[in-house]
Amino acid sequence: MLLCDPNAPRYSKPIRKCMYGKDDVGFLLDYSEQFWRKYQNNRKFSLIVINSAHEETMEVMKYIDDIIYNYLLSLYNDNLFKDSSIFLVSDHGVGIQSLYYAFEFYQIENNLPLLYIIINDRKNTSYNEQYFYLRENQQTFITAYDIYNTINHLLYGDKYKYILNLTDDNPTPKSPLGKSLFEKIDQKLRKSKNYEFMSHNICI
Repeated sequence: MLLCDPNAPRYSKPIRKCMYGKDDVGFLLDYSEQFWRKYQNNRKFSLIVINSAHEETMEVMKYIDDIIYNYLLSLYNDNLFKDSSIFLVSDHGVGIQSLYYAFEFYQIENNLPLLYIIINDRKNTSYNEQYFYLRENQQTFITAYDIYNTINHLLYGDKYKYILNLTDDNPTPKSPLGKSLFEKIDQKLRKSKNYEFMSHNICI
């Protein structure tokens, strides 16, 4: 049923997106791996955006599982993740307004984005506090602003605490609307009314 279209059609169609007999995600990960190997001794940040799950059958995504696994395994085996962290993030949960729209669990699943964070195994006591708060914040309501600040925390390290909030007069990368997941987040201060400006289906 699932065909491989060499023209890579609009992402919502339930067919595999590929070129020259290779899934399009493979090209993204190949480039990322080349980048990772080329600059393995430099501080770096890599972002990969995958739209393969935007289709009605939810079958297409499974075809790239092995591609992603082999990409991560290759870099891990060559010790290229020795001082790195990996974020796997979705913008929302299942949002297909077709068959699943008729079921009660649709709205619940729609509001459940995925977030996995793989932290490197640095044996450094200075990171113990960060790891502690990361575990403590697992069941905390967070938004994309928190993820944004968490990534900046990784990029800036110990200097992160000295970065001021973003304003027109101070164009620094820290968002005043979020906290790093490596810091204590007070759930009592996370009132839903404070986040009404955000789309409800991409932040819970």
